[in-house]
Amino acid sequence: MIRACFLVFAGLMVLPALGKLHIGMWPLDKKRDRYMVFEPIDYVVSIENVSPNDFPLSNPEGVWLDFIVKRLDDGRTMNKEYTTRQQPVLLRPRQVYNLQVNLSTLFTMRDPGRYQVTAVIKAAGQPQLVSKPVYVYLDVGTNLWRDQRPVGESTLTYNLISFRHRQGGTRLYLQVEDIPNNLVLSTRSLGPYTKVINPKAFFDDGDNLHVLHTIGMGSYGYSRISARGDIQNQKIFESEPQNPPRLRKHPDGSVLVYGGFAKDKDLERPTLSENQQAGQDEAPDASITSLRLDRPQADKHSQHSEIENSESFEQYLRERGIDPSSTKAKGTATRQSSKGH
Repeated sequence: MIRACFLVFAGLMVLPALGKLHIGMWPLDKKRDRYMVFEPIDYVVSIENVSPNDFPLSNPEGVWLDFIVKRLDDGRTMNKEYTTRQQPVLLRPRQVYNLQVNLSTLFTMRDPGRYQVTAVIKAAGQPQLVSKPVYVYLDVGTNLWRDQRPVGESTLTYNLISFRHRQGGTRLYLQVEDIPNNLVLSTRSLGPYTKVINPKAFFDDGDNLHVLHTIGMGSYGYSRISARGDIQNQKIFESEPQNPPRLRKHPDGSVLVYGGFAKDKDLERPTLSENQQAGQDEAPDASITSLRLDRPQADKHSQHSEIENSESFEQYLRERGIDPSSTKAKGTATRQSSKGH
């Protein structure tokens, strides 16, 4: 999915000028530099035209933005799983183009360790420009629950995994694997997790997985997830005196939460990973996501206005509104170790 964003950036995390462009990278969640293996690694790439002239971002191959990813533990350069092609973009003077990139769908970052990531601009007729490197730490979590279930012609393995972020505490993840085909179909955060009691999980007769876990003293997170790992519903439940929420399977095959009471506020929905499937050479649109197209203003804090007077930009804008949840990110995946860290 590609949506585009031109913003006046108030200097935050924009790197020193490289020729005619400033190039910066930072995590979409600025509190994070540590990720669980197979979860989305979402970064923002910011490209600012600091010259007085228009700067076209394009080349004949259609790949003007690329990355170099190295695993510092052993010096390996990571292989690309996909070729990413981007629409040509014309950067006006002082405009900033922000793109969101999911690195985990583009590169074979499958092993725990420390990675160095550099963005590379390959504009036609220009020398290659690179950003300063950023550093990403990958690790495995602690497997708390595991079950297998036939789904269609496959037998899928479901794992509930706790993983501690450097900042932001511990979260509970659901990972769905197709082990016979060596695929990880989904790795999704179900929300904050505190180890008061182990999470409870049951399948209903429709192959949906129901999970109840503690998120704080007397507070519980509930999630209903489809057989392939899509989150369908999430709620927060609070305990009542002598009556904490409990997850039970009903004789009719349904799974219900008994006890406690549901709060009006839904459990915060995290960024979700994309399904990974084998057999594609072209990157899914969801791998690189641009944000919005705006005209910069003299005042850093003023509103941004839409770019006009360009047929190519109008066409590009019409193509940007793709829903990421409707696009499956495809790629070869090796299975994650379930050992704790």
